[in-house]
Amino acid sequence: MALTDEGDGLTAYRTIADQAGSYLTARGRVLCEIGWEQGPDVSAIFEGRGWGSVHVLPDLDGRDRVVLARNPA
Repeated sequence: MALTDEGDGLTAYRTIADQAGSYLTARGRVLCEIGWEQGPDVSAIFEGRGWGSVHVLPDLDGRDRVVLARNPA
């Protein structure tokens, strides 16, 4: 499943965006490693679920690698 969800490759991120907030403190953050072309799609998932301050962070090669989002609570 880590390699493919047999769909669009974003199922795990939807699950994380839906559930991670209940595990975090009010000031908590979630960081998700992403494929280098997934930044806009994963960011949109988190933003669409009300997460605040969503950012895409690059790796050392300058490619999108991590989505950082602030707890929506």
